[in-house]
Amino acid sequence: YLVHDRRSASLRFSRCCEVVHASRDVQAADPDLVLGIINDLHLEVGIDSVIASDVESLAFLSQIKDRLLAPVFPMSDADTLVILNDKWLSCNS
Repeated sequence: YLVHDRRSASLRFSRCCEVVHASRDVQAADPDLVLGIINDLHLEVGIDSVIASDVESLAFLSQIKDRLLAPVFPMSDADTLVILNDKWLSCNS
């Protein structure tokens, strides 16, 4: 199952992937809406793990992970993600 934005829109053509929600930009997506979609899907079919695929998705997921019913793949907290994603900040430390 896939929650995606325009960057991963081509995945909607995969025969192995069912789109459950699309947003123009993951950073602008409504966290409560996405949370509800994932929790409803988990109650309906069961989800083994919720996994983000990039930094923006990890940042988004960090907003809702404590309220998800499904297990969340281990990830860093939002502040750590920002540091890890800023190569200039990391080089100057």
